[in-house]
Amino acid sequence: MAYQYDLLEVFQGLNQSYFMSLFFFISAYFVTSSLERKGQRLFIKDKFIRLGFPVLISLVFMC
Repeated sequence: MAYQYDLLEVFQGLNQSYFMSLFFFISAYFVTSSLERKGQRLFIKDKFIRLGFPVLISLVFMC
């Protein structure tokens, strides 16, 4: 039984070691094409609408 937990800990450690860095790498890969297509002003405006408003709303309801 303890052997199974050791395998799960190794799997979880390997998974967590690359998960967030891979996520940021993939998202950064698509930023350049979106920035070139939309332009700087529209890109920042779009990101604020998509990310800024949900953060502000969640802060209002959580605090």
